[in-house]
Amino acid sequence: MFRKEHTQTIYRWRTQQSLYLYIANALGKAENLHPDFELPKAYTVPAKKVYFPEGVLVPNENIRELAKKLKQIANTGDEVKAAEFYETVVSFPEVLSVIDLFLEEISNYALPIEPHLFSFAHDMAFCTAHVNSTKFGIAILGLCQNRIVCNKLHTLALYEKLTVYCAIALLNLSTDPEDELFEIAKKVNGWGKIKLVSRLAVISKRKDIKKWLITDGYKNNIDYSYLACTCCLIWRAP
Repeated sequence: MFRKEHTQTIYRWRTQQSLYLYIANALGKAENLHPDFELPKAYTVPAKKVYFPEGVLVPNENIRELAKKLKQIANTGDEVKAAEFYETVVSFPEVLSVIDLFLEEISNYALPIEPHLFSFAHDMAFCTAHVNSTKFGIAILGLCQNRIVCNKLHTLALYEKLTVYCAIALLNLSTDPEDELFEIAKKVNGWGKIKLVSRLAVISKRKDIKKWLITDGYKNNIDYSYLACTCCLIWRAP
């Protein structure tokens, strides 16, 4: 009566100890992270070593296969493909240029956002324990046009290595991206601030934000010269 005819495989890639919760729990009273905050290696080390030819991070065929997996996930909610997608992206040594090519590839597909794609992207961003999956989740969320995740993106953006990903997503999602980016820019100080302020300067129209750019926006703990000219030029703009 209780005999199992078929072996069932349970695919686990979501986790309660997510990177998002680790960052949220590390926030200070001022709702920012300590300047020396870093993620434990478990959140950042590739799951397995993958080697590609010099100068090529991920071959195009790998990106196309990844895009096809996302299409199947969006169309059917296939948990097997979801687990394979996660395992693939956490094996990459670096994903910045990969994500750009990946987003370009999936732009060729008319992916349905509901009922599966948004849920998958949300869980990748907020319910996994690896920085690569979080970055991919954020990038996909930026395409999903669901503003319910904006507050969570604000939290992730406080970690400098995720700031630019969240900024780009918020530019796509928010009804007031200038204010969204301004609130984050006041709480970050490293490379994340440099990349975010560079984008904020392009869209800035409010006088109070322009004033902040010239008085404080250029300040960072890497090198003031990265933002000094950018902030001066935006202040002079009409």
